[in-house]
Amino acid sequence: MTAVTDPSQGGFRIGMLLSDTRYRGATIQTIALIAFLTAGYWLVDNVISNLAALGKDFSFRFMTEPAGYDINQRLIEYTSRSSHATAAVVGILNTLLVAVLGCALATVIGVVAGVLRLSNNWIVAKLMTVYVETVRNIPVLIQILLLAAVFDEFLPHPKQAGTLSLFGLVDTGVVATNRGFYVPGPVFHDGSAWVVGALIVGILLSIGYARHARRVQQDTGEILPVLPVRLGLIVGLPLVVMLVLSAVGAPPITMESPVLKGFNFQGGIYMRNSLVALWLALSIYTGAFIAENVRAGILSVPKGQTEAAYALGLRPRRTMQLVILPQAMRVIIPPLISQYLNLTKNSSLAIAVGYMDATGTLGGITLNQTGKEMETLMLLMVFYLSISLTISMVMNLYNEQVKLVERTSATGFAPSLGHLLNNVTGPWRNLTKGDAQHQPLYGVAGWLNLVVLLYGAIWLALLVYLFLMDTPAQREPYFLWPTSRQIVFLALTASTMSAFLTIVFKHFRAIDFAALTLVLWVAASLLGVDLDGLAADLPDGVVTYGGFAAQVAAIAYLLFGKRPNLTYLNRVKEAG
Repeated sequence: MTAVTDPSQGGFRIGMLLSDTRYRGATIQTIALIAFLTAGYWLVDNVISNLAALGKDFSFRFMTEPAGYDINQRLIEYTSRSSHATAAVVGILNTLLVAVLGCALATVIGVVAGVLRLSNNWIVAKLMTVYVETVRNIPVLIQILLLAAVFDEFLPHPKQAGTLSLFGLVDTGVVATNRGFYVPGPVFHDGSAWVVGALIVGILLSIGYARHARRVQQDTGEILPVLPVRLGLIVGLPLVVMLVLSAVGAPPITMESPVLKGFNFQGGIYMRNSLVALWLALSIYTGAFIAENVRAGILSVPKGQTEAAYALGLRPRRTMQLVILPQAMRVIIPPLISQYLNLTKNSSLAIAVGYMDATGTLGGITLNQTGKEMETLMLLMVFYLSISLTISMVMNLYNEQVKLVERTSATGFAPSLGHLLNNVTGPWRNLTKGDAQHQPLYGVAGWLNLVVLLYGAIWLALLVYLFLMDTPAQREPYFLWPTSRQIVFLALTASTMSAFLTIVFKHFRAIDFAALTLVLWVAASLLGVDLDGLAADLPDGVVTYGGFAAQVAAIAYLLFGKRPNLTYLNRVKEAG
């Protein structure tokens, strides 16, 4: 079957932009883009003009002024003399704290409830049905207020409270009062870096061992003990290092328990009732929806799969782990993305119980004090949009790896830097999802680990420089930068994050984001961004020029480097 194209009519004419099918699509898209940009410019200009008519200037300089209010729950140092920008960062971190804790707990609740709904035990199945149907049909705001009221009214006063015990046998050291929850917290001393380093090494070794066990099982069918070995590496290795350091000198890490001093408890980790109520309510509410997604995913797997697994001698737990859930994940992941996004956005209800999240700080007190409703709401929308897009990107990359394999689907047919340079670097062939050489699981190995570490370190340094670095002692406040410098720095941060995530998930777009990050790195340097400030302890020029050289090397590896064990970015080099 051949494609039909318009016959050649000699040279190019202006009318061919619409009459010729070769140019019509690009012409219409160009006109639509110009119209969209024009409408956007008109809208922004109209808003600025109307604000000027009201005597208001459109500016973000107010973010450098002292905030003048306290925040009761915070993860970084903050006082009422700190700037509105710092207050916004505190609120953003509080939002991220609730989102991360909520997504983790909601996933656990949802998976357990979803599996138990299919239990053969009638009582258990009906109890989970009652939980799902009750919780998801009550507005989440009412559940948040209810839990907050329970904590405030029924928990004891600090002078009457004692530590909670586990089944009356083990003292947990946790204190629950009507003023908040107090949890024992670690105190780091000299030598604690060795323990943290041992923990990181243990995690990396556990990942390597899990891959080895999976490979042995696929090749030979032998099932190696995974959980005990991984726990031994993650917990045992840091514990051994801590015991050795404690035997030589003082313990590198100690636990600080809450102690009643005066009218309240002091020490440990303090969590306000508003935080715990918001966290539990969002987790329980979202967990009910996730339970239905899990149940639907399990039911989508044909019953014959379970019967075949039983016929092969697999026990129910191994059947669920090895046969059912891997296939069900393809159905569970897409709606799970929506539930994570809903939980993150529902965290904005925190203001109802007095928890100071981004909505309460930036979109609440800061807005009321400064009168900059347009600027603060724009920043708030940008924050929630960025978080939602990041969550969606991560989950979609993961979903790309676990979705149903089809021989007709392919990876990487869209225009890409790798395609443009195929004549120089290749020829390379993009693997389709059905190819035997296609590696469906995320994760990296070999030299690509260094590339992951490079972009992960740059991304972390950019975030610390932007949000956590003290101003104006260490750098000029971000909102006083020229607009071009602000835009380029934000674009550099977003591009670095995209490069990091796409490399971790072995997506072919990693090459494009890596090249974009390099361009933005150069642009930021030319516009006067102090890139050396990302690591102020290093000599001048090391970060700027060293980062440039490292990114060039990473891109060269992604384009020219050999991939051991078939491929890392779903491409293979063709012979000849």
